[in-house]
Amino acid sequence: MAAQVLDSKAALRQRGTRASLPPEYAEGDYIELGGLSTPRTSTESLPAYDEAVSSQPSSAAATAGLRPTHTYQVESSGHPLLALPLAPRPSPIGVFAVQPDGSLGPLAYQSLRHARCSGDSVLVRADDPLALAPLCSTTYRFGPGRPPRIQLQGELARRGGGV
Repeated sequence: MAAQVLDSKAALRQRGTRASLPPEYAEGDYIELGGLSTPRTSTESLPAYDEAVSSQPSSAAATAGLRPTHTYQVESSGHPLLALPLAPRPSPIGVFAVQPDGSLGPLAYQSLRHARCSGDSVLVRADDPLALAPLCSTTYRFGPGRPPRIQLQGELARRGGGV
């Protein structure tokens, strides 16, 4: 009995060895792949720097005549490199007006979170720190494919205007 088991295992090994070898091909017309094309690098196909950068403004910018009316700077402390897996304190995030000369102007808006465990926030004017009249609210929803929802509040929602 033991001899039969050993013989069947040896037969399986031999069949497995033959199957792992590459198949044999018959003589025929085959194409030599090395002579079809010369290899190119990505740097050869890139345009020259002078071609990529144009000193002329794009047609969309020229026709639209886009000029910023207000410029703001967001001041946030960010996240520390090493931190406990706890939600950060709900500290207000300041949005400052930027003067035409580039200097930082007065505080214009604040983004406030009401709870430490929630990312939901409201945007209020700087003179309304108690959030009595929020301009808009942002609701963050958990899960992939669920973007945050921004909703205008108060007078802006009635007018349908922007902040």
